[in-house]
Amino acid sequence: MTQHLSSIVVGSSLAPQSDSVVASALAFCRLVGAKLEVVHAYVPPMPYIGDPFPVAWASDELLADHEAALERALTAQAERVGARPGEIAGFRLTPAPPALALEEAAKKHDAGLIVVGPAESGSRLARRLLGSTSDRLLRHSGCPILLARSTFLEPPHQVLLPIDFSPPSMDALTWGGELLRHLGAEHWPTVEALFVLSPFPDQTDLQFTSAQVERLALDELERALCKQKSAGSIGRRIRTGRPSEEILAEIHEREVDLVILGTHGRSGLERFMLGSVASDITRDAHCSVIIVPPAVG
Repeated sequence: MTQHLSSIVVGSSLAPQSDSVVASALAFCRLVGAKLEVVHAYVPPMPYIGDPFPVAWASDELLADHEAALERALTAQAERVGARPGEIAGFRLTPAPPALALEEAAKKHDAGLIVVGPAESGSRLARRLLGSTSDRLLRHSGCPILLARSTFLEPPHQVLLPIDFSPPSMDALTWGGELLRHLGAEHWPTVEALFVLSPFPDQTDLQFTSAQVERLALDELERALCKQKSAGSIGRRIRTGRPSEEILAEIHEREVDLVILGTHGRSGLERFMLGSVASDITRDAHCSVIIVPPAVG
């Protein structure tokens, strides 16, 4: 899984607004010893309606000038974020949609991680129905996605690993454990695995109290973590409530700066109707989030 982190792809608008995303990707590359590939999806120059010389807009010379300007913008961004010589291994210019451009670049460079910024502007309803670039990547990408926010630190200090014992969740736990081991002991953060129980009445037909159910869940969490090589360095935590709300509360209370979790890969109307913990966390968490898609497992 994480052995493929020799190459990381980041999406950039090349504007100062995307500096924090590229800076986070650089920080991650430095932590794991990876090379960074920058991808910029752009709109080719197009003629104005009624332009009497539309052919001129499609000239190779104009397109070359446009791409040269974008490359200068990349150089300026690299200087702004403090990139060292050789840290940015490649630059991909493409007129494709951002999600498709990032996916193709990740496949070409066998990248182990795609880094993107927070969801684009637009109404909350539209983002939930149609999805952001990160949502589209989750539905199609074969590698994990890092949603980078300005709070991402080098290295992270507080890491949260929410799990629900499903196969995608356990794959994410394994991926996260490998990543943290790769950081080395000197960079090992405070790590906590979290399982959220649904609200449980005090008495049921099985005569289990809520305390007993929590104890059973903690035992199950312990068994899951015992399979991890670094289980002794991972804390255990049980909360009760709605998963998204409890995970977000834990992020706030512990001042978490990196969350690693899996996704079941729901999309479109199903994602909107049923809800998605991964979608809720990537949209509402104040920290950086790594989403590990089912394809990784």
